[in-house]
Amino acid sequence: MSPTDFSVGIELEARPLKRSKTRLQDALQALQNAFPDNDFRLRVCKSLTPPRWWGLESEQFGQVEFQTPPMLVTELAMITPVLRFLRTRYEVGRTSGMHVHIHALETGIFDLGRFHDMVVKRWRDELWPSRRTYSKVRRQKPHSYTRDKHYAVNVVWPTRTALKQPTKIHVEVRIFNGTLHAREVKTRVRHVLEMLCCCQV
Repeated sequence: MSPTDFSVGIELEARPLKRSKTRLQDALQALQNAFPDNDFRLRVCKSLTPPRWWGLESEQFGQVEFQTPPMLVTELAMITPVLRFLRTRYEVGRTSGMHVHIHALETGIFDLGRFHDMVVKRWRDELWPSRRTYSKVRRQKPHSYTRDKHYAVNVVWPTRTALKQPTKIHVEVRIFNGTLHAREVKTRVRHVLEMLCCCQV
């Protein structure tokens, strides 16, 4: 497999600019007006099934999380104008993070323990001090089931009932500092997927 074979979703945390009093509903309307060809919605519930639309969700500490729909690496260019627009209303705080979701991986073909170690070695030392409590590091057993969102790499089965005979897994990488710059987002995603490709067994 190559990086272009994976479907990824990206979550970006940010806070309103100090001079701005942007409400979530106002931000949603502004995005819908600026990008009428895209589908933006408020996300009111979490699901392991990735939505097919762009999501906005309130977070703790007054932050907002922006969520992309599933996309291929070759489609990442679509985030550039959206992030440029968001920077006019939002900024990254010291507790803001970025998460990369890798959807629908076949079980048994990746050494996820090795993948975890590669990710941690590459990005742990770059974490802001305020982010280190949100990206705890623990080497997990391959295909371990965890719902603890604070680990650097999470492995989640699509459904609880799939634990008996799982065929697909969902991997989330949470070890990044926040950013609203498309080039940085795209570089991180490509590096993560290249590392995962190196961990095929």
